[in-house]
Amino acid sequence: MTLDKLLKNQKDLDASRRGLNQKNKDLELQIEETARAEKALRESEARLRDLFATVPSVIYTRRADGDHRLTFVAINAEGILGWKDSSLVERPTLWEEILHHDDVDDVKEEFLASLHKGSGQLRYRIRSKDGETKWIRDEFTLIDSDGDRPAEIVGSWTDITHN
Repeated sequence: MTLDKLLKNQKDLDASRRGLNQKNKDLELQIEETARAEKALRESEARLRDLFATVPSVIYTRRADGDHRLTFVAINAEGILGWKDSSLVERPTLWEEILHHDDVDDVKEEFLASLHKGSGQLRYRIRSKDGETKWIRDEFTLIDSDGDRPAEIVGSWTDITHN
């Protein structure tokens, strides 16, 4: 191999090394940015959990169509309603089961009528897990999607028993 060819190969290797070094630096920056973003996300999630745990109302979401099944219930449900958030989401019939039997028909009727308006506020009684009757103010709004059908219902339950 000639000297010129060796020098050219050396220049090519140096250029490749510089390129790889730059790519490594770029990757290190991306890793640092990703780590910062992940940390910010964890902090934001922790803050949101703290807010849900301490707010005086239970935030929830429901399907906007079909059986209006609960899809999310904030973690503070047990302290306010006496039922775990997971129980309310995992057992689709539980909400109807804990409604006071004298309120079931009126609640269903008012709920459906309010959905046609896009939002509503209901007052009714529920039975907590320990058997206590609680008065609840249920406020909700229908959230529209980009399509033809509403996306979901977002609402809050507030214990108004002592008001």
